[in-house]
Amino acid sequence: RPADPLGLANYLHPIMSSIMLSIKADQVADEAIKAIRGGMKPVIALQNTGSSILEKHAEAEGLKDGDEVGEFGVRQALMAQLHRSRTLTINSPVDPAEVADLSEKVGEIDIPEVIKRYDLYLTDEMLVRYNMVNFLSDWQEVEALINGADLESISGSPLDQIIERLEAEGLRVGEATGRGEMVRDGILKKRANSAQLQGDLIARFNGDRVEADIDVLLVNQSAATGLDMHAGNKFGDTSPRIMSLAQMFDDVNTLQQMLGRISRNDQAHPATYNFLISDIPVEKRYMSQTAKKLAKLNSTSTGEEGG
Repeated sequence: RPADPLGLANYLHPIMSSIMLSIKADQVADEAIKAIRGGMKPVIALQNTGSSILEKHAEAEGLKDGDEVGEFGVRQALMAQLHRSRTLTINSPVDPAEVADLSEKVGEIDIPEVIKRYDLYLTDEMLVRYNMVNFLSDWQEVEALINGADLESISGSPLDQIIERLEAEGLRVGEATGRGEMVRDGILKKRANSAQLQGDLIARFNGDRVEADIDVLLVNQSAATGLDMHAGNKFGDTSPRIMSLAQMFDDVNTLQQMLGRISRNDQAHPATYNFLISDIPVEKRYMSQTAKKLAKLNSTSTGEEGG
């Protein structure tokens, strides 16, 4: 049997990232609260926000701004991707769902000239008919695993889980990411986002020509270049900065750039970094690999500067 008989690996990556972040959500918030109480300004760095999971749920349920999100968590996200493995996208002049077997009925159909794109869900009956019994068996096995797993406590939108926890402590949170939707108190809300808004949030975090009215800043890899979040002497708020890496970055170069956002030449205080790693073996292994890549990258950079 192949390692990935249903072809789900590519679809599961964002879900697995969200699961890892959700497991650490309280820890991420606790570390930010602890930093603020210690006189520091925390930046929480993510590789991605997991927004695609929320967007797909909203699209599937027909949700719009202001609607209740309803039952939404990792279980629902996993089931949605599992059903996606049984959905074929077909370019056809007729809706394949209305034709039991195109090969048998093609002569009976008045075929229009316009080709349209249809999504065809493969039912159990269709899978059996087309000799895909092994696929169906694998699918049902995965379905049983998902339904039997204890996933109730794992949020489908861990970034919102972190923000709500911080706001409950009375902290002012700025989110400088590009996601377009969020969840507040179980309600779907649209988010405005642009480079200008991102820059305004960071200025408010730094006290750069405006009042420093943001306590905690959340960023993703879209903020890894060209933005300063350090304790710059020119800023109104020169509190020491600490960056909590809540997710590992696939690209070590992007990670290196992200680390540099709070460590610049004109800083009043040196930067502090906190890599938040769960006890899950796969994340520990990923962190070990990342550390080796960082060390190699730094070694290469130092060698080029010296040579």
